[in-house]
Amino acid sequence: MRIPASLAFALTVMLGVSPAQAEAIGNPWSTTLYYGPATTKYFFAVMQKLDLRPTGTLLGLALDRDLVPLGYDIVLGAEVQATQTFFGHRDTTGAVGLGFRVDNIFGFRRVSFSSYLGPSYDTDPPTALIGYGNKIRPSAQNSKWLNFVSAEIAIGFSRAPNWYGVFRVYHRSSLLGVYAGGQDAGTAVGLGLQRRF
Repeated sequence: MRIPASLAFALTVMLGVSPAQAEAIGNPWSTTLYYGPATTKYFFAVMQKLDLRPTGTLLGLALDRDLVPLGYDIVLGAEVQATQTFFGHRDTTGAVGLGFRVDNIFGFRRVSFSSYLGPSYDTDPPTALIGYGNKIRPSAQNSKWLNFVSAEIAIGFSRAPNWYGVFRVYHRSSLLGVYAGGQDAGTAVGLGLQRRF
């Protein structure tokens, strides 16, 4: 399938990709729906003792688009994502970012790892966060703009070539102070389904 001339031109200008390379990309889209526990606990506090301490659940929907094949089964791509938090503080976020996907990890066909990051917007940030030692800390309510990071492992189903099962991590924070002076809005982990088309 041919990609639009405007996208081919944008790739050529922004990424130094020739029109022939842009045309070779085709039309590789994927959409992922996932659900799982979410927390407002600081990311490094979670990692310190592997204690997520959920404060709700999160439903996420991501749309990914491959942009440039980099070789060695690595693809530069873009992601648009929306999430909704339930149970506890109800909240909606939207995000857009750039990242990459690595296919055939360690030689396993139909197993891939992807990660994206970029700006995200929160309609109603939580009023409290869980810090180190599980201490409750007030949240900066003016920090609607934060960085998001998503990371995902996808494993293809053997009898459904376009479908994958996924494990995804979604995290929002200030990117070590780049946004909102050190704010950490929490993390979610989830299982879901991905459809590539």
